[in-house]
Amino acid sequence: MQRATQFTITSALGLAMAMAACFDAHAGAVSAPYLIHDGGPVQFLAKDSAAGANGDHAILLQLSGSEQRFSARYRSDGGKIGDILWSNGDSGDAIAADRSGNTVVAGTVPGLTGIYARVYNRAGAVITPQFRVDAATSSGTPTLAVVGMNADGIFAVAWTRIVGTMTNVEYRMFNRDGTPRSAVLTLSSVAHPINSPTGIAIDKAGNAAVVWQQRDFSAPNGTNIWLRRYNSVGTALGGAIKVSDSNSLPIFAHVATNPAGQLVVSWSHFDAATSNRWIMFQRYTSSGVRVGNNTVVSSALGNGQHNDVAMMDDGSFVVTWDNDNRQRVPSSIPGAFARQYTAGGVPVDAETRISPETTTSSAPIASMDLAGNYTLVWSQWNAGGSRYDLYGRRFVMDTRPAVTTLVNGVASNGWSGAMGSSRFFRVAIPEGRPNFRVTMTGSGDADMLIRYAALPSGTDFDIYPGIVGSNESVQVNTPPDGEFYIEVYGYEAYANLSLRVDY
Repeated sequence: MQRATQFTITSALGLAMAMAACFDAHAGAVSAPYLIHDGGPVQFLAKDSAAGANGDHAILLQLSGSEQRFSARYRSDGGKIGDILWSNGDSGDAIAADRSGNTVVAGTVPGLTGIYARVYNRAGAVITPQFRVDAATSSGTPTLAVVGMNADGIFAVAWTRIVGTMTNVEYRMFNRDGTPRSAVLTLSSVAHPINSPTGIAIDKAGNAAVVWQQRDFSAPNGTNIWLRRYNSVGTALGGAIKVSDSNSLPIFAHVATNPAGQLVVSWSHFDAATSNRWIMFQRYTSSGVRVGNNTVVSSALGNGQHNDVAMMDDGSFVVTWDNDNRQRVPSSIPGAFARQYTAGGVPVDAETRISPETTTSSAPIASMDLAGNYTLVWSQWNAGGSRYDLYGRRFVMDTRPAVTTLVNGVASNGWSGAMGSSRFFRVAIPEGRPNFRVTMTGSGDADMLIRYAALPSGTDFDIYPGIVGSNESVQVNTPPDGEFYIEVYGYEAYANLSLRVDY
């Protein structure tokens, strides 16, 4: 069995450092909370966060009391990419990233009418200058933009447009260079100011899912969460889908997808019986078919409106939110929480506080790469400075199989496995290496599959030599820097296996 081994990823990424050989530490955090930006002498607010499929993540920040926007960017190992902040000028309400670490920032620009976007490379340089997203001939006032981007750089923007007594949710899709893939589309139009998009997620095929919150006149003070799907050129994949079963003020919906197109939507729901907010989610298949019912993530007293959701390659996901119960228990300390779920929607852990228990924290946002590495970012009160600082913390999904990290030039020996078994490894390739070689030796018949920035499988891989036996070697030329994952699959039983990477 022989398959093509040509490696086609050529994007230039940044440095990712090799680590000592070890097994992943499961059960949550792989870092302590770390300071992204302190509030003095100026204070920043986190607007949005995005993870590229290569493991990078970017955080869009707003200077408090100003319209200025900045972005902080990090590698998959948590190290900063260049200087901590790049100025985005006075524009940007949302940020999204692709597989190469390019980011798109979309939103309004002070002094200009319209919604605008700009694309940056991994180093923070502009590669697609600012351009107008909505139609220049449109009337009314556009605002409240959200953006989503897939691994290949296809991105979509949705926004609210107020025209007289009507409020519209509009949408448009683009290539990374700013060329449009669709016309401006209207998702929803109502005679009420509550009609605004809150999230977009785009799968590998370019199918986009947009969520928005909309006023429901059938119930007093009611709102609902809605979802609609479009293909890669803006053709609607069915009609609007009502996500929330109850119209008891569900708000701030967010949506996540994986390359296959599975979807999960999270939101904050008001429970009238307890006068408290619950954090909820709803899952959908890649065809937009609802899976199960609205599910409660947390019904703890004090839950707030802020929430977010992120999904890894296999469909498992994490929901994050904040809790402030000081109205009922004055001595309680507000914090940020998270909870992980399998692809089937089964909780992996209990609701877990991810911010320090001794410090007031709020408004967490989440971003995750395809390999299940995710970052949560929140605002944290600095009593000594009388200000809010921004903190982040890195995690790995508990649903991810154990992964052994390889060191340059050091063989990992003594592995064995049964037919049909899988074992995973990874190596971090530094910037500027002309090539690297992976060598496997052993008895029996093991297959080696390699994938950049995500766990390989029998259907998703970048390299598969497909040689009979357990002796395989492959050289990857001009690789992007970052993490490569290797699966050793038992085509038949194997033993005394050794795996080595040299770069």
